[in-house]
Amino acid sequence: MSDRADFDDFFRADFPLLVGFLRKQGHDRATAEDAAQEAMTKALALWDGITHRKAWVRKAGLRIANDHRRRQEREDWTPEEDPVATANGSAGYEERELIVQALSRLPPRQREVLAWYIDGYSTGEIAALLSTRVSTVRSNLRHARKQLDDLHSRLRETEGGDHDG
Repeated sequence: MSDRADFDDFFRADFPLLVGFLRKQGHDRATAEDAAQEAMTKALALWDGITHRKAWVRKAGLRIANDHRRRQEREDWTPEEDPVATANGSAGYEERELIVQALSRLPPRQREVLAWYIDGYSTGEIAALLSTRVSTVRSNLRHARKQLDDLHSRLRETEGGDHDG
């Protein structure tokens, strides 16, 4: 059945990207992977009726991950307790973790808009997906970039002042 083959191809290509998208939203790896899996399972059940599949699984995965976060917060869970953040010492992993940590310092809406943008969506597409104005998306992107630039500057200052690059 070609529809199943289409889904299999989509899953193989998009699952790691979906997990990355959810990580950029501030979710730990386990939550991101679980939410991505659940979103993909729901997508398979509705496959023929989904028009914009990448956006659909991102919205579904984000909703699932956010629900998980709210349940965890009710149980007094804190991100500092996440053992995944220190589990792997590889350079690529460390760089990704630094990015996720930096993004987690942003206000939720700025983090959400930036994650969609990093994932390749235009400001117009993001505005439509989030039911907001394009100017609001651009403003959130501008503020998020400013905060990340400020954070980067503060980190460089604490590293001993190596400003020559």
